[in-house]
Order: sequence, then structure tokens, then C-alpha cells
Amino acid sequence: MLAAGVMGILLQALPFAGGGWELRGDAAVERVDDRDTLRIDNGWARRRDVRVQDGTIDFDVQLSRRRSFVYLC
Repeated sequence: MLAAGVMGILLQALPFAGGGWELRGDAAVERVDDRDTLRIDNGWARRRDVRVQDGTIDFDVQLSRRRSFVYLC
């Protein structure tokens, strides 16, 4: 923790509830297993208020039986 603070690393969660996300296509915020989740069947989601430079983005993916392509750009 101290090293992260000294290096200026910022860890920030971006909750799906409460707005802030621009959703397009077949995308929606849903409650699954008592957690807010983002479901995208054919579309995308973005946050215009977030800029990432030289960092790591951590996210979980749950796939359906249909063929899926998951990416982050």
C-alpha cells in the first residue's frame, strides 16, 4: 500500500449503477448474484470521464453458450 501511494497508483472502481456509463446496442446493467453487472449481447459500453495511461484494467467475464468475442479497447 505504501509503495502504491508513493508511486501515484490510483485504484478506482467504476460501479455500473448510478449512471456514468454510455450503453449502446443490446447492453444493460443487471443485478446478478447480488452484484451489479454489465450485460452486453451485441453492443458496447464506455465511460467518457475516465482516462487510462500505462495501467492495468481488471474485469471478470461470464460467457454464454453462444460464440463470444470479448475485448477491451
